[in-house]
Amino acid sequence: SLCNDVESQSECHKSNWGITNMQISLSTLVSHLLDDALETKNMTTLQVGFARSLLSLALEDEKPEGDCSAGLATETGLAGTLSHCFSPQLLLQCAKVRDAVDDYQDGIAPKLRKLLRSRDLLYSDDPEVTYDERSFELGLTDEDSVITNEKMLELIEIIRFRTRIRTARIRCASFNMTTLRLQSSAVGIMPLSSMIMVLMAATGLFVYF
Repeated sequence: SLCNDVESQSECHKSNWGITNMQISLSTLVSHLLDDALETKNMTTLQVGFARSLLSLALEDEKPEGDCSAGLATETGLAGTLSHCFSPQLLLQCAKVRDAVDDYQDGIAPKLRKLLRSRDLLYSDDPEVTYDERSFELGLTDEDSVITNEKMLELIEIIRFRTRIRTARIRCASFNMTTLRLQSSAVGIMPLSSMIMVLMAATGLFVYF
């Protein structure tokens, strides 16, 4: 009979919340910095609005996110246990987020810098204005696409340093425990890459309710 792997689903939600909380913390910090730059007249309203928009784009680009409904209903149990119901597909969602979060955080500041100088993305369709051209119009960059606005440079540096602090602690305890159980059911100790294949395909370690 079907059962719902609510443990893996809960863990998936927690991993997504970890990313969201990190984004909120960073956005709050940046908001304070931009508000101060506006109040002290070191940046204009248009510059601040543009910077906020680009940060939003950088935060959403390649954001790790687990699909917490994928494979919730399952008939899969773990051999050698009485009632351990789990979905291999859902179980992997937390691990996917956990394994991507550090690269994601490290990439936010470089992406913001790249967006400011992008000649591929359009700020406006009619007339066509690229992000790079808009940055120049706003006085954030020079004609060679070099970022010249001091507050913008400070903002990027603060984001770079802040995102090096690993605030999104994603542990995936259920994933770790189940892979240990699978290892004990298998012959020898498998590397993680092999374990992923086991989770997705090796039905010999599973029973069906």
